[in-house]
Amino acid sequence: MKKITFLLAFILSSTVFSQKTFSPGYYISQSGQKVVGFIEDKNPYNNPEKIVFKTSLESDAVELLLSNISEYQIEGDFKYVKYFVQYDDDQVINKDPINRLTKEPKLLSKEILLRVLVEGTATLYQAVINDCVFYYIKSKEDVVPQLLIFRKYKFDNKIVENNEFRKQLYEKLRNNSTQIKEFYTVKYQQEELVELFKDINKKDSSLVLRNVSEERSKNKF
Repeated sequence: MKKITFLLAFILSSTVFSQKTFSPGYYISQSGQKVVGFIEDKNPYNNPEKIVFKTSLESDAVELLLSNISEYQIEGDFKYVKYFVQYDDDQVINKDPINRLTKEPKLLSKEILLRVLVEGTATLYQAVINDCVFYYIKSKEDVVPQLLIFRKYKFDNKIVENNEFRKQLYEKLRNNSTQIKEFYTVKYQQEELVELFKDINKKDSSLVLRNVSEERSKNKF
C-alpha cells in the first residue's frame, strides 16, 4: 500500500512539475501566423536556437527550430524576435581582451532570436553568443537592429576600450530634451542601457514596458 501511495505521489508531483515548466505564450511562424499555447519556460542562458511548445498543458510537446519561428513570447515575460544581425566574432573567439589586438571588431552576421529589453520608438535588444553579451538598437527608421559596438582590446601593453556605442546612441537617440552627457557616460551594461532607453521612450510617449527583471535574467555577467 505504501509503495502504491508513493508511486501515485511521485506521478502527481512529476505532472505538476512538468506543467509548471510550461507558461502561457505565443509564437509567430515564419509565414506570419500567430499560434497561442504554452512554451517551456527554462530561461536559456544563451539565445535560444529552438523552443518547446504545447497547444495545451495536456497535449504533447513539440520542438520548433529557429527556422520555424520569427518571434515568441512567454506571457508577462521576455520576448524574442528573430533578425539577421552582426556580431563581433573576435570577442566570441577571444574571450580574454589581452588576445584582441585591434580596435575594430571582426563583424560576422547570423540569424538570432534577439531578446527585447525595452520596446518603443527606440528598441533595445540583447544577444548572448557563446557567453559574450551584445546589445542592439533599432529606431523607427531601421529595418534591422544595429549592433552597439563595444570591445576591450590590447594596445601598447594596456587594455583599452572602443566605446563607439556611445556615439551610435547619441546619433540615434538625441533630441531636444536629451543632454549629451546621458550618452557619453553610459556603460555597456544592461541596467544602464535599459534606463537610458526607458527614459528616451518615455519622453516621446512610446514606451512599451518589458520584463527586465534582474532575478529572471541573473547570470555571471
